[in-house]
Order: sequence, then structure tokens, then C-alpha cells
Amino acid sequence: MSQVSTSKKDSLLALARLYHLLGRTLYGKEDYDQALEVIKKSHELDLRFLLDDASQLLPICNNMSSIYLRQGKVYLTLQYHNKTLEIELASLPESHPTVAVTYHNRATVLEGLGKLEQAVESAKKLLNIY
Repeated sequence: MSQVSTSKKDSLLALARLYHLLGRTLYGKEDYDQALEVIKKSHELDLRFLLDDASQLLPICNNMSSIYLRQGKVYLTLQYHNKTLEIELASLPESHPTVAVTYHNRATVLEGLGKLEQAVESAKKLLNIY
């Protein structure tokens, strides 16, 4: 993380939020390539000031996994579901409903990839939460 003044840091983090908003809007318009590009800019700005596993990165990880899924890039979708789960487990109780949603999403992708043992493992963790 770089050393910058608080006001510059706040400005850059605000810019990151704006990029993220633009990316979500582009996603809504089904312009997935452009959405991914600006959400990656948001992520790069955030990583200048936040740790790689900061809970503030959860919306970005979720949006990137959604975009990759729409683009048919299932392995990248799984990568971001895994990253989301890693951050959630570091910042939320394991029984939190948000963690359950991520286990569900992860199980669905794993099932689609034919990784049935891993899908069952995620589904069991989901069931344990409920």
C-alpha cells in the first residue's frame, strides 16, 4: 500500500466507488466487456489502499464473478467465488447468510464443471448454515 495523503486517498477511493458504480450500470446494460474493464479499474484503485482480503472488496469480487459467468468464463467465475468466500470467512461468521449464498453459487459452478465432489462439499456447507 502506497503512502499518500489522507485527502488524496479519500479521493482515489471515491473514484474507485464511481468506477464500480459505472461498472454495475454497464453490467445492467449487458455490456460485460466494458463493465469488467471499469470494475477492474475500481479494484486496482482499492488495492492501493486495502489489503487483498479486505471486506470492502466483496462487491467487486461478486460483480466480477457475475460478469465472468455471463461471458461464459466459468473457471474465472469460480476463482472469484473462491475469493469472495475467502474474504467472507475472514470477516463474517461462518453461519452468516451471505456466506451461504456464496457456497450456493460456488456449488452451482462446480456442478456445471463436473466437479461433483467439490460441489457436494459446498452444498453440505450451505445446508449446515441453514
